[in-house]
Amino acid sequence: MVALTGLAAWLVVAPLMAAILSLFGASWNEGPMDAVLGLVFLVGGVVALRRESFGIFVEQMGLPLLLTGLFSLAHALDRGLTFREVQAVMLVLTVGLVTLLPAAWLRQLLGAGAAVLLMLVISPRHHFDLPLRPLWIETHGAALVAVLLMGLQVRLGRQASGARWAAMMEPALGGAWVMVLGALMLGAGLSFLVGGALGMPDWVADHPGGLAARPGADWAAGLLSSALVLVGAWAVVRAWRPARPWRLLPPAVVLAGIALHLPMWGACLAVLSLMLVTRRWRLAIVAAIAAVWVLGSFYYSWAMPLQKKALVMAAAGLALAAWAAWMGRADKGAMAATASELPGAEARRAAGSQGAPVASPRHHPGARWAPILLALFAVLVFITVNLLILQKESLIRDGRPVYVKLAPVDPRSLMQGDYMRLAYALPGTERGRSGDVPLWGERRRVAVRLDERGIVTSAQGLASGAPAPTGMLAVELTPASGGWTLVSDAWYFKEGTQSRWAAARYGEFRLTPDGRALLVNLVGEDLRPL
Repeated sequence: MVALTGLAAWLVVAPLMAAILSLFGASWNEGPMDAVLGLVFLVGGVVALRRESFGIFVEQMGLPLLLTGLFSLAHALDRGLTFREVQAVMLVLTVGLVTLLPAAWLRQLLGAGAAVLLMLVISPRHHFDLPLRPLWIETHGAALVAVLLMGLQVRLGRQASGARWAAMMEPALGGAWVMVLGALMLGAGLSFLVGGALGMPDWVADHPGGLAARPGADWAAGLLSSALVLVGAWAVVRAWRPARPWRLLPPAVVLAGIALHLPMWGACLAVLSLMLVTRRWRLAIVAAIAAVWVLGSFYYSWAMPLQKKALVMAAAGLALAAWAAWMGRADKGAMAATASELPGAEARRAAGSQGAPVASPRHHPGARWAPILLALFAVLVFITVNLLILQKESLIRDGRPVYVKLAPVDPRSLMQGDYMRLAYALPGTERGRSGDVPLWGERRRVAVRLDERGIVTSAQGLASGAPAPTGMLAVELTPASGGWTLVSDAWYFKEGTQSRWAAARYGEFRLTPDGRALLVNLVGEDLRPL
């Protein structure tokens, strides 16, 4: 009922806004009606959201009125102020609305909006010749402000007079932290294989290393990221006071070493530590997700070649595995020593009731199934991978050679070694074209006509279920980057050999009668392999 009432309220507000703009169109664009209407809508929205005596319909109209008022005021301010000044005024208004509106979910939304406005306000004026990337400065600056506000919240919460303000800040800070963590993920770029699995739009695919990344190692940001990891580890040890805290130093050092190559990772782990020690479990989950995402972005990082990144990850994994094994042996030794020091009856109770052995992972009923399940899973992976290999080898051996002319290509040194972004002279595969890419079901197809050498000379799109015209072959397209491509939109090659592939003019495919294709090579104008 509330959702339907809210929908009705939004449907009423839309024509109301259109009517007002039609009456005061010129005056609203040039002033001063945008300021007057903005204040009227803003006050009306606040009153509607604060008064519990109003009906649900009026209450649901409050949010669109509020948003419209803020937009109208921003339009009015934009005529006389700079962009940064407009964002600063809107930030002050947003903070004021947090104090005026009682609903927690509204304060969360306003806190998220305030975090975005704060990042815009503290964004560097000049983005050139900076030791740190602009988005790094914006996200970490907003995180620092949020930490200071949390400290203020703690001080207010210790006083009876400030408890109400501390409670009011909690949802707003929660929304702000979610937005800061999202900005850290955006700055890190795509995580491991996410772009290929989900089909990212071109503006994301063109920045696989993140909006805060640049070629070469950003050592200033890396050092600060590493320092944040150590600060977070110190905060956890100080708050939880574990026995023999020096044992936690090896994983902290390993994580700090990885953070040298991931400028956004240290902040994620520091926020995770902060949420853990303050028992904000939901925000801790969000911070953990952000940390895993940023760690996966190392795959696309420009800092070093893929082989070196693999060595860094493998060395870190071996170090953490050795530490875990050492911790396990140390804990077992400590338990055995403690049991041996107890009197006989107490020792038996420590070992288990009535002398029974202590339950351990080795004696757990499900533990004996673990090796069997792992072995079955390994066999399943082995069979699946080799079946796929056999399928591709059969396609290469028996498929019909087909050559498709390439559209302009773009060789760039970006991620897995070097790669060339491919585009094809086929209808429906134009770059930047957003298609109806389904998660499942039938894929788009094109019909192609070949000459005597196997070169595609003409092509046309096919309707769903339609057969290919006489003399033409049907080819199935593949979803990629929010649109469609033929098999793959990238060709990967060994580092330093980009000059060889710059002469590519055709993609060489193998095509089966049912329309499945496989990209096997790039060839020049004479169809000879490069």
